[in-house]
Amino acid sequence: MKRTSIRISQQLWHRVKEEVLSSGFDESVAFLTAEFYETEDKIVFIADNLVPAKKEDYLRRGELHLLVSPLYTNRVLNVAEAKKQTIIMVHSHPFETGKPQYSMTDDYGESLTSETISKCLENNPPVGSLLVGQSVPTARSWNGLSKKSVPADITIAGSNRFIFEGANCIDSSKNDLVDRQVRAIGMSAQARLECMEIGIVGLGGTGSIIAEQLVRMGVRKLWLVDNDVFEPSNWSRLYGSTWENINQNQFKVDIVKAHLNRINPNTTLIGIKKSVMTKEALQSLSNCDVTFSCLDRHAPRAVINELS
Repeated sequence: MKRTSIRISQQLWHRVKEEVLSSGFDESVAFLTAEFYETEDKIVFIADNLVPAKKEDYLRRGELHLLVSPLYTNRVLNVAEAKKQTIIMVHSHPFETGKPQYSMTDDYGESLTSETISKCLENNPPVGSLLVGQSVPTARSWNGLSKKSVPADITIAGSNRFIFEGANCIDSSKNDLVDRQVRAIGMSAQARLECMEIGIVGLGGTGSIIAEQLVRMGVRKLWLVDNDVFEPSNWSRLYGSTWENINQNQFKVDIVKAHLNRINPNTTLIGIKKSVMTKEALQSLSNCDVTFSCLDRHAPRAVINELS
């Protein structure tokens, strides 16, 4: 099962909440158009534009149910089709103060709506879903043609921070290894950290240090990108390198991977021995929740900025 992620800016997220939580305890609906991309491991939605429902778009509405006009769905489809995007369905459970749960009615209604949306858009894209309560949201995505859904994590990106709502990936049997860290950031933050996939581009005096620290912090999956071969002058700065590596013509990626495997053999490490400016490297980094740019040249930095 592919991991699924919905990413939305903090500004747009505030607009969504205002739209669907401003009617007291009546459920409300909204649609977001979204960019999306799919890799071998992941489906990512990037929310772009809110298309709010008008008062006349509601055919029926109450505390536990709602029904909207097909004209509203068609209006949103026209926007998504013009932009070659897909749609994220949004509705509220304003009565839920904890993490909201999809009801059987939600499952049935969304399976039909997502199928309609997917059939109407080019190449039958996946369709996202956000369920908004008073505190945190819940998310999933639908493969509309098969009427099957999978849970999704949510990244709400602000100017200097982000909120990550996802599955709990923490391994409680290893709590003693990260005890000091949990005391500082809390168990919830530790769980989210362990769920993340993180990319590091450039494994020199900065990247190799970051890679080691992330593994020691409990991150489970790292994408390591560097096409350089280790040189003797790297020895003083490359964490994990030893005297034995000198004059062996090894890639930095291989040296760092071997070092990290010794620290925690249960970490998944994917080494990309190519320039970040290649298609393969960029496709790999598109799986990441966070990417560290540890480079000393402007051109590849610009490419990473564009990808982000």
